[in-house]
Amino acid sequence: MRARRFTAPTFYMGALTRREEQQKAKEREHFRAEVFLREGGQQYNVVGYTKDQLIGDILDQYEKHLHFLYLLR
Repeated sequence: MRARRFTAPTFYMGALTRREEQQKAKEREHFRAEVFLREGGQQYNVVGYTKDQLIGDILDQYEKHLHFLYLLR
């Protein structure tokens, strides 16, 4: 898992100065805990998962990997 930083989009900032825009952008940042495998990001967020759910997700990913290896043989 990796923490990824995102900035919430704004469609109109009005007449803010550059410094004010940068400060507002920092205030709109949020993070997601995303799953990354060797093949890359899996594009889903695990924020809010319990410990048991995280363990289950890891085991599911491992089972998928074992199935993939089985198909290659």
